Amino acid sequence: MKDKPSTLGILLLAGFLSGCSTFYTPGMGELKELCEKDGGITIRQEVRTGGYYDSTTDDCYGCWNKIIRSGYDFVEFENRIPTPYKYFGGERGFYRIYKAPKDHPNCNAQMWKWALSKKVGSEQYDKFFADYCVASESIDEPTAQYGYFKEKKEWQVNDWYKSTISWSEYTVKDLSAGEVAAKNVMYKLNPYPKSALAYGKVISCSSVLPRERFPQPIILPLKPTKEGK
Repeated sequence: MKDKPSTLGILLLAGFLSGCSTFYTPGMGELKELCEKDGGITIRQEVRTGGYYDSTTDDCYGCWNKIIRSGYDFVEFENRIPTPYKYFGGERGFYRIYKAPKDHPNCNAQMWKWALSKKVGSEQYDKFFADYCVASESIDEPTAQYGYFKEKKEWQVNDWYKSTISWSEYTVKDLSAGEVAAKNVMYKLNPYPKSALAYGKVISCSSVLPRERFPQPIILPLKPTKEGK
């Protein structure tokens, strides 16, 4: 006689099916409605410039890749939470990271110590550092014509599953003209935030709407490298 399934096994299976079934995803109706309303790119104007201001970061981690690999001349940002243990260093305020001759007095030794020295041996980095360095300097305020900006909020849409939807709006602004050059709205649903079985499961507008509605708003470099296009 075949063994009967245990009560525990049945309960676990039922819990899995009720929590992760493809037939019902809590919050999916709300997500589709929001995405269809205003999700994706609503304004798009492709621009080229030597550098830009990035308000979406408070430490500019990885900004050197925009200079070395993409071909921008500089990136500006606000150092909002300074700490001596970060790779960047520096006090609170606005900064510009930029390409400079390798013997320039503003070559950033802190970034070299914590990040850039680890790239030695990479052909693209070696070629860059043969003549240049990544330098930094304090500035009173951003000088770039264009900048990246981001706003975000989150709310609960299902009391039982504690499902949440987050809204993010990414914009590219022409700071000199005070106009928005590009805007991308993204909604993301976390249907089972309390479930260990569904940990990390997030559904975004790009899963329910045509892909062409979701190219990222970009500021292109004037003289791009191969990767910067």
